[in-house]
Amino acid sequence: MMKLLQAMEPRRYSKGEIIYHDMEEVDELIFVVKGEYAIGYTVNATEYLALRLSARSCIGDYALMFQKRSEFLYKVLFDMDCQAIRKANFLEI
Repeated sequence: MMKLLQAMEPRRYSKGEIIYHDMEEVDELIFVVKGEYAIGYTVNATEYLALRLSARSCIGDYALMFQKRSEFLYKVLFDMDCQAIRKANFLEI
């Protein structure tokens, strides 16, 4: 548990920022502390945001655990404060 907490690094995302595009390599597990984001997909260069999530959620968990690419688009709706664990540190732990 201590290694997990020591590996966490702060992250801040601004409104409108894209955290991950669909089919992008996931390099961090992100725990959302404050803020709101949307999950969706891109078709013909048009964004479709289907689900809104906020604090106490995480981004990249499935993709990182099973070493896959991001299946969805993650876009920040309101400024976010997060804690992240880099892929190498996560796989080591």
